[in-house]
Amino acid sequence: MTIVTLQHKDLWDDLVDRSHHGLIFHKWDFLKIVEKHSGYRLMPLGVYKGDKLTCIFPIFCSREMGMKMVLSPTPHACIPYPGPVMGPMYDGLR
Repeated sequence: MTIVTLQHKDLWDDLVDRSHHGLIFHKWDFLKIVEKHSGYRLMPLGVYKGDKLTCIFPIFCSREMGMKMVLSPTPHACIPYPGPVMGPMYDGLR
């Protein structure tokens, strides 16, 4: 498995739409709005198994009081769950 930073809106939104775990809070445009208004930088991570995107994970980065912060969701954003989104191939696993 390989973890990369994704910059492809269509690839990201396609996995959100196909997954049963994807919410509006995972959509690319929503995450970019959160990035713009929160002061945190979006790091859209994608997990590949071979050449197939299997999971996405939106995390937000910032530097506060000399420390690097990595969070999901951002503080005070009132986002209920922007955690990882597993692809549809994981729906049948036990």
